Amino acid sequence: MNTVRYRQAIGIGLVTAWSVFYCAISSNLPILNKMELEIQDNLIRLHKPGLMPKEILLLKIEQPAIPGHNSHNLYKLNLFYAILVKSLINSDAKLVVINLPIQMSQYIDIDTDTQLEHPFKELISKYSNQIVLVARPSNLPSEKSVIYDYHNLLPFDNESINPSIPPEQIVSYFRYAAHPQSLDSPARKAELVSNFSYEDYPDINIHHKVKSVATIALEKFYINSGNLKGFQNITNLQTLLYFQMNFWGSADTFPSIELHFQCPSSQLEIEHCSPSFDPQSLQKLHDKLVLIDLPEGKGFETYRELSPFGEMSVGEVEANQIASLMTHSFLTIIPNWFDYIITTLGIDFISLYILSQGKKHKLIPVYLLVGWLLLILVGSYVTLSFILFYQGLMLPLSIPILGWLGTGSVVAIYSILKQSTQQQQKLAERQAILLQSRKLLHRVATDIHDGPLQELKLAMDSIELLASFWADVRSRKVPAFTHFC
Repeated sequence: MNTVRYRQAIGIGLVTAWSVFYCAISSNLPILNKMELEIQDNLIRLHKPGLMPKEILLLKIEQPAIPGHNSHNLYKLNLFYAILVKSLINSDAKLVVINLPIQMSQYIDIDTDTQLEHPFKELISKYSNQIVLVARPSNLPSEKSVIYDYHNLLPFDNESINPSIPPEQIVSYFRYAAHPQSLDSPARKAELVSNFSYEDYPDINIHHKVKSVATIALEKFYINSGNLKGFQNITNLQTLLYFQMNFWGSADTFPSIELHFQCPSSQLEIEHCSPSFDPQSLQKLHDKLVLIDLPEGKGFETYRELSPFGEMSVGEVEANQIASLMTHSFLTIIPNWFDYIITTLGIDFISLYILSQGKKHKLIPVYLLVGWLLLILVGSYVTLSFILFYQGLMLPLSIPILGWLGTGSVVAIYSILKQSTQQQQKLAERQAILLQSRKLLHRVATDIHDGPLQELKLAMDSIELLASFWADVRSRKVPAFTHFC
């Protein structure tokens, strides 16, 4: 009994070790990640997140919209965005989220021209509660992530080396995808808060808590709108590590406005131009959360994110992130350790069931047991995944199911081979027993022939002689007793 239990414990240990090894390896296999990505994208395309929030508005900038623009003229670039943002705020926009081009991270050299001012700093100083700057951190989350905090755009006090407005109050982040076709792509998996080191700080080892663009944008928008309940909801959600964003459709789904600049006919310099919106666009700006997308065109580095609905601009992905949190239609992602537990329990159950039932139901083929077991287990898990998906929880599918199918098939083959070996052994034992029985019967027959059979033959010969003797006596009519004596 102890030997049986010991073998069972070893078997369970080996199966568990295999399942953990499988999870660790499979989570890093590109082919499985791609398969899981396609499954999740198909589910998200089928999912209907509800009505699109009307508070979000996109503003896309194309290079020709910037008159007299030179991407290397930092002063003109600063002035362009300062005029644009001020115009949006004056048009009753509640909040303006600005995706700045990479050129804006450079400092204006005021030493060479003392006449150059910092219009963007003045804008931030005056409207800090209505502006959110979006920075681009390192691609992957880690303790050593570094973010640029736009030190060159923040206002400073004369007697302080630190900004008068802490970067955490105005600077947010949006991660760019290192690998577009990845489960960790920001077009699918988003964060609410993360820790970063500031690139311009003397001590890069000091970490700062920075909120994502969706988090800080909604916080400021709700405060400016007087929506305390919405602000409390977004604050409570910050306990989530990640969330799977939802999409309302392909690119250009969210409403957007066109940007025009009115310039004097004789002047094309931006200093003499002002942004202009048509009457319909002005009505759209009222009480809106405006997302200024990255400029596109010659002289700008264009970033596109690969979403379940195809390529999208950064601003469009951010709009879907904000809308997912605003409508509470995002999907919760289970942690990796939960994925390990699901896969391990399934593999252990399949292995133990096949091995135990194979001994009890010897008349039922193993492949039938395995087939029915896998059909019931996989079907139940897929049904549960669909139910939970529509309740807002996304379970992994490819890694557990492939692990269960592979392990079940291997254990079934092992069980079939084991049964075949046992049957061959039993057949060989039967043949040996039959051969031994034949040998024993032959020996018994030989012994009978050599012993009792000879004695019986002698007895029969004696009887025949005695019968002949009596016949002879009778024919001669001699008394038997006399003759016998």
